[in-house]
Amino acid sequence: MFILLSTFLKVAIPLVSLAMLLVGYLLYRTLSTVKLDAEQKRLYGLTPIEFPEQHTRVAKDQPEYRPLPAHFKEGDQGQMVACWQLAPLDRLKILLTGKLWCSMWTFHKPVQPLFFSVNKADVLEPTT
Repeated sequence: MFILLSTFLKVAIPLVSLAMLLVGYLLYRTLSTVKLDAEQKRLYGLTPIEFPEQHTRVAKDQPEYRPLPAHFKEGDQGQMVACWQLAPLDRLKILLTGKLWCSMWTFHKPVQPLFFSVNKADVLEPTT
């Protein structure tokens, strides 16, 4: 019995390891490939979404940009808050890698401070 179990484990462990490597590789390839729809827009990514506190849409009349639902807070900082939703594949990729990349167009002006959070209370006071 012990010899049979030992033989089984000698075969099963390398096969399971190989299967896990294959699944990991396929998952990596799937998550790393940019997929486009018929209009050449990404099928996944961050999508700006509306939220109750928003009171404007940045770039609403600029067809070269996606409109950005936003809330501008009063104060000296000129803080703008926006809410973004991740597509399911991107949620999985962030879970696996722990990374979120950011690209900004500065138009050769000083970089403005950025703050990312998963908590609404970090950027907006609770509404009553």
